[in-house]
Amino acid sequence: MKRTELYLLRHGTTDANVHGLFLGRTDAPLNAQGLVEAGHLGRRLAGIEFDALVSSDLSRARQTAAAIHAHHPALVLHIDPRVREMDLGDLDGRPSTEVARDEPELLAAWRADPSTVRMPGPSGETLKDVQDRASAALDDLADRFPGGRVAVVTHTFVLLSLMCRVLELPLSRFRRLFVDRASLSVVDWRRDDAVLRRFNETAHLALHPAPPAEG
Repeated sequence: MKRTELYLLRHGTTDANVHGLFLGRTDAPLNAQGLVEAGHLGRRLAGIEFDALVSSDLSRARQTAAAIHAHHPALVLHIDPRVREMDLGDLDGRPSTEVARDEPELLAAWRADPSTVRMPGPSGETLKDVQDRASAALDDLADRFPGGRVAVVTHTFVLLSLMCRVLELPLSRFRRLFVDRASLSVVDWRRDDAVLRRFNETAHLALHPAPPAEG
């Protein structure tokens, strides 16, 4: 089966990113800067033909996808919760300074080996949880569009966990990778293997840079 060309895109900036909040499944919308970034990303992809456009169900991803969809009105925007951000459990929405003060043991474990950490609270996920559900979503896209091209708007931990799969890196090493907001990566994907073709491209944002943050 032919590989499917997947454009893996991170959403634009939110106020939670700017203010250093832990941002998982909290439904934070894009701020003014994020809308500008999404517009640049949409224009960057305007001349590329896609077979499908997929987004996380969170607002920041859906708004970014809408900016892409504006240049591809014939496509149906598909929403797939399997590519939503990691569930940070009880940490979600809290300032990073507060978490550093109140959860030193958790952060120490995360720094030592993030693959061993389950986020606190009944809904908290591990990186493997994220990798498994997101990989399943991409496997389904590859099966549905073999040899095709699909754009997927998603989030930091999803992207980094997927890149670990592509590069055959253990999840304990995921922090050696970084993806900017409104960045573009391209992977040729199928169930049994994948090839990374581009990673964290941001040239389309050169006129409107934004500070890095997770979320």
